[in-house]
Amino acid sequence: TVGLFSHVQHPGRVKNLRIENASIEIGAPAEYVGILCCLAESDIINCSVEGTLSGPMAYGGGICGQAGNVHEIEIAFCTANVNFDSVDGVVGGICGRAFDVNLHRNRAICRIVDGISGGGICGGAIGYIQIRFCEAELFFTTDRIASEVGGICGYLDLQSFKHGLEGCSAVVDIVSQARLSHAGGMCGIIYGPTTQSSTITRSSARGKIDGRALEDVGGFVGYNGGTVSDCYAQVDIVGDAMYN
Repeated sequence: TVGLFSHVQHPGRVKNLRIENASIEIGAPAEYVGILCCLAESDIINCSVEGTLSGPMAYGGGICGQAGNVHEIEIAFCTANVNFDSVDGVVGGICGRAFDVNLHRNRAICRIVDGISGGGICGGAIGYIQIRFCEAELFFTTDRIASEVGGICGYLDLQSFKHGLEGCSAVVDIVSQARLSHAGGMCGIIYGPTTQSSTITRSSARGKIDGRALEDVGGFVGYNGGTVSDCYAQVDIVGDAMYN
C-alpha cells in the first residue's frame, strides 16, 4: 500500500489538505494506492490532490485506493486532477474502490492511459453507496482489452434501492483500440436491486466513446441491471459493435 498516509482510520479524519505535483511509480504489485492515502476508513473532507500514478496496482485513486469497508464514511468537497499510466487494476479520480461510502460534491479530472478499467469518480462502488452531486471528466485511452469504464463509476453494485447516484454529471472521451465492454457515459455496468425507486436519478453524461470492438456500450450506461430516471446523455458512440 502506497500513499501520503497509509491508513486513515476512525476516529481520525483528514480535512483541508492540498497535495500538488505528486508522482507515485509502483515497481512491485500493490493492493491499494492513493495520492492522499491507501485505505480510507474515516472521513476525508475538503482535500485536493494533483499528480500521476503508474505501475501494477489492484485499486488506485487520487484521494484513496479504497474507501470504506468498515463502517459508513464520507468523502466530500474534494477535488482531484490525476493521471494513471499503464495501471493494471481498477482506478478512479477520487477512489479506486468504495464500500458503504457517501461521496458528496466531489470533482475530478481523471486521465487513464493504457488502462483496463476505471471511472471519473470511482472505479467501482459496492454496497450502501450514495454518490451525490459529483462532477467528473474522464479521458480514457487504451490499446488493451478493457471493461467497466464510466464517467462517474466503472461499476456500481448496490445493496439497497435507497442508494445510488443523484445529481451527477460526467464528460467522457473514451478511446479503445482493442475490445471494450461495459462502458458508458455515466457507468459502465450497474448491478443491484431492480425496484420502482431509481438507482441513478437527475444525472447527465456527454462526450464520445470510440472503439474497434464494442460490447455492451451505451451513451449513459453500458449494461443496466438497476433503474434510471430523469437522466439524459449526449454521447457519440463510434466503432464496430460486437453486441449492444
